Amino acid sequence: MAQAVALVEQGVGLELTGTEHVPLLEKLVEWLPEADRAGDGLELTRKALEAHPGDAAFQALRARSLEQAGAADLAEVESLYRSALEEKPDLLVALLGLAHLRSTRAGGVEEAIELYRRAVDLEGESDDRAERALAALLQAEGRREEAIELLESLLRKLPWDAEAALLLAEAHLEQADGESLARSRSLLQ
Repeated sequence: MAQAVALVEQGVGLELTGTEHVPLLEKLVEWLPEADRAGDGLELTRKALEAHPGDAAFQALRARSLEQAGAADLAEVESLYRSALEEKPDLLVALLGLAHLRSTRAGGVEEAIELYRRAVDLEGESDDRAERALAALLQAEGRREEAIELLESLLRKLPWDAEAALLLAEAHLEQADGESLARSRSLLQ
């Protein structure tokens, strides 16, 4: 994160408007708000989207930067995510962003679950954000068995995933089911 801030501070007139810059821009959009520099992310994504108005990745990153900066107009954020998904239905950052946004809005939970499931189907074993987010949402919605199943599967692939292990423990505590707790405990040993 500190490197991202330094890059932005040193890069007066920093231009990350080429499509080859998408991975770097994605990381900056993620890290800059943690350093109270969300405005820099907004400016970088504005320039990128201005240079490539129809680019799905830049639309999704602009939506994400607006959301992280606390945009009052969530309809614009949602519109950008949806536009990105129209162009690239399998764009992970757009699927995760729209799923998160819909999970926080009235009547959007089922759509969020479906979007997270699509993201889970896309992801390789090295990226488990969608699985953890889906499990947390299922758990929040009282669908603990589904959450437990998903988390157990994730922990079989990534036994060192502390966040997934914590979510699994919370699901069992809420469920208070000794049998499923014993099954999961065996996974963690």
